[in-house]
Amino acid sequence: MKIFLTPFLILIANVAISQNPDQALTRIKYHFIHIQDTTRSSGPHQENMVMLIGKNASVYTSFDDINKSIARNKLMLEMAKSLDPGLVSIQVERKGLDTEGLAYFYFATENKFFTKERVYHSYIIEENAPKINWKITSDTASFSGIICKKATADFLGRRWNAWYAPELPFQSGPWKLNGLPGLIIDAYDEKKEVQFQFAGMETLIHQTKNPNHAEPKLTDSDVSLIQSTIIQLPSNTIKTTKSKLDKLKEVRDKDPKGFMNAQMSSSGVKYSATTTSPSTIVQKKGIINNPIELKANK
Repeated sequence: MKIFLTPFLILIANVAISQNPDQALTRIKYHFIHIQDTTRSSGPHQENMVMLIGKNASVYTSFDDINKSIARNKLMLEMAKSLDPGLVSIQVERKGLDTEGLAYFYFATENKFFTKERVYHSYIIEENAPKINWKITSDTASFSGIICKKATADFLGRRWNAWYAPELPFQSGPWKLNGLPGLIIDAYDEKKEVQFQFAGMETLIHQTKNPNHAEPKLTDSDVSLIQSTIIQLPSNTIKTTKSKLDKLKEVRDKDPKGFMNAQMSSSGVKYSATTTSPSTIVQKKGIINNPIELKANK
C-alpha cells in the first residue's frame, strides 16, 4: 500500500503556543489501570503516572516513560564514554518536565487544555478545558491521611467517581478530570474499567528545611522530577486538531511500515543499512475495544 500524506500531515515545524509557565508546587503519583480489551479483562494495561501541579497549571504524564527516557539517555552517555574515556559528562538544564510521550497540560485561569502526543513527530492539540458537571456527595474517605470528599459525573461516555481533597486548593486531576474545589486524589469509572489510584504525594518547594530530618535517597527519575519544577508547554511540537491527528493515526495503523517510510522521507531521513528499520520503530499495538473516551458529551 502506498501512503500519500496531505500537507498538514507532513508539515514539519516547531510551533510555540503562548501560555505562561508555572512553578510546580506539588507532585502526585497515580497507578493507572485500564481494561483496554474487554475480552482480556484479567490482563489490563497498567502504568505508573505522575502529575506536577502549580497554582494555575498542571501536567500529567507517564512516570514509567520518564524512567525509560532517563535510562536510555544514561546508556547512550555510557556508550559514548566507552568510545571516548575522556568524554566529560554533559549536564542538561531542565526547564520543564520531560514528556516524550502522551501528556496533558491544564491551565485553570486561561481555561485551556493541551494534549501532547507523539505520532513519529510530536503534535499538540489546544482546546478549551472540558467542563464536567460534578455532583458532590456527602461521602468522605482518607487516602494516606488526606481527607477527601466524593463527587460523581457523567463524562465522555463513563460515569466517574472522584475523590478530591478540599484542603488542597488545586482544580487539577489525572487525565482530563478537573474542575472540583480540590485536587482529585483518586478516580475510577463505575465499572472500574479505568482507574487512577492514588500512589503518593509530596511537596516540591519547601520553605524551610529541618536539619534534624534525614533527606531520603532519590532515584534518577526523582531527581529529574525535582529539578523539573517548571510547568510549560514544549516548544518542539506541531499544532494540530484532534480530527487531523485521528486521521494521521488511522493512516499509521492501516500500514505502519508505509507510514514510517513516508514520515522518514518527509523528514529528510534516508533509509540505509545503518538506519533503524521502520518495522522495528512501529510497535505492534494491542487490541483496544474499550478506550477511555467512549463518546463525546451531549
